Amino acid sequence: MISIVLPAFNEEKRLPPLLEQLRLLHVDPKDIELIVVDDGSSDRTADISQKAINLYFPLGKVVKMQVNSGKGSALRSGVAVASAPVVITMDADMATDLAAIEIALVALGDNHIVVGSRVTEGAVTEGVSRLRKIITKGFSLFLHLISKHKVSDTQCGFKAYQGPVAKILFAASVVNGFAQDAEILDLADRNRLSI
Repeated sequence: MISIVLPAFNEEKRLPPLLEQLRLLHVDPKDIELIVVDDGSSDRTADISQKAINLYFPLGKVVKMQVNSGKGSALRSGVAVASAPVVITMDADMATDLAAIEIALVALGDNHIVVGSRVTEGAVTEGVSRLRKIITKGFSLFLHLISKHKVSDTQCGFKAYQGPVAKILFAASVVNGFAQDAEILDLADRNRLSI
C-alpha cells in the first residue's frame, strides 16, 4: 500500500488526466490511498477528486481546506492523514512521469527520501517558461549556498518518503509557501536522513 498526497488549488482541468494515469499504474488502485488536499479551491477540484476516489480508489479521501493556505500547509494536512508505509507527494501538473513511482519505491529500500529532479542529466521538462527555469535554477543555487544537502532540484514536486519519516518531517515543518520543499529537505539533512 502507498499513500499519494496531491495538494490541489483550482486544479479541475489538470486533475482528470492525472487521476486517470494513477488508475492505470502497475500498483493496484485498491492499494493506493489517494489523498487530494483541496487547498481552498473555488472550482470543482474537490468534486472531481471525490468522484474518482469513489470509483477507483477505495482507500482515498479528499481533505478540504476552507481557505487557500499554501502548498506546505496542504501537504502537512495530507501527510497527517496518510496511513501507508510509503508516502509520495506530487503536484497535479504531471511534470514527473508516473513511471518514476516504481523507481522511487525501489530507491526507498536504501533511502529515507527519494527526490525527483528536473535538472539531472536526461531529464525533460515541458511547458515551463524560460523565466521559470531561471528562477528555479537561481533558487536552487541559493539553497546550495545556505544548506548542506546536495539535492539538485529541491523544488521538484515529486518526492517519496518512508511513511514514518514523512510524518515526522511534515509535523516539524512550518513553511506554507513554495519554499516548503527546501525546508523539508533541510530538516531531513539536519537529522541525517538519507536522500
